Amino acid sequence: MTETEILAHCGRALRKIDQRGPRGVEMVTHDEITALAALVDLTGAGPLCIETSIALDRLMEQKEQR
Repeated sequence: MTETEILAHCGRALRKIDQRGPRGVEMVTHDEITALAALVDLTGAGPLCIETSIALDRLMEQKEQR
């Protein structure tokens, strides 16, 4: 996928979500999800997202053990 294609797929996904809310999320395609993930990674936010998800998962596990 080229950078232009990534941005176009991301734009389509965001328009669906903006226009239709939760229903729009259900209409996002696999290519659009892949493009969103690629954009997150290309902007350098991938590692931060991964670290945050791990930290939140650990926090939730600790709360469940109480």
